[in-house]
Amino acid sequence: MSETPEYRVRVRRGRITIPKAIRETLGIRDGDELMIKVKDSEIIIRLAPNEDINEFDRKIKEHLETIKKICTC
Repeated sequence: MSETPEYRVRVRRGRITIPKAIRETLGIRDGDELMIKVKDSEIIIRLAPNEDINEFDRKIKEHLETIKKICTC
């Protein structure tokens, strides 16, 4: 992915607007969740993992069954 240009944004009421070009590049839509953290003196924003809770539960159960087969405790 080619690097997008930097944009200057203004904070209003504690909020910022992500420029349209960046939203389109990353496929960010209304309602999407983002992760935000501070590292050194930078704010890092990334897309939150889009995991379906049912799929997560299925994987956990599958792994537990595998562990039960291996473990002879």
